[in-house]
Amino acid sequence: RSYTVSNSNSSQKSYEFRVLVDNGTCASQYSNTSTLSVNSPSIGGAAIGTKDYFGIGTGLVSLQNNRGHVIKWQHKPGTGNWTDLNGQTGTTLHYTNVNQTTKYRAIVQNGNCISQNSSEAQITIHNVPSLLLNGSENIAPGESAQLITDGGFFSYEWKKDNVVLVGETGNSITVKKPGAYNVTIE
Repeated sequence: RSYTVSNSNSSQKSYEFRVLVDNGTCASQYSNTSTLSVNSPSIGGAAIGTKDYFGIGTGLVSLQNNRGHVIKWQHKPGTGNWTDLNGQTGTTLHYTNVNQTTKYRAIVQNGNCISQNSSEAQITIHNVPSLLLNGSENIAPGESAQLITDGGFFSYEWKKDNVVLVGETGNSITVKKPGAYNVTIE
């Protein structure tokens, strides 16, 4: 015979069963108890920690909104293949000295359910921008030089002697006065 269990109470995760055996002649007896455990499906969750660095990166990726345990983390450097990161089974993954764009994801499993991948977090490594001087290092009165850095970034903040040059937000500036110039790029 078969017995179907249907229960809308999603908080119940295990059931105990036993059968009353009665053949009509002997005294009735209960069988041993058996336990049926029901696991909710695995949910991979979201890998949080996408970030951009220049040259090299160190930081962390954390896992949120998952159901189950992290059975491993994986990374995918550049355009390569996914590779297991041995011994990484927590909800936070620390990475150090990453020098190429790399994706990270967690593999999550709840009980004996099928494991699920989390979303991916991408650590993007940009080349360190160059700075070019177009003109002389020694600026004579009435002359100028141009400082040029790589284009295509979100923002540029130029400073002369640690003072922000208001209105200078592009990847180049024309310099007419001597001083210590630097640029912050995002």
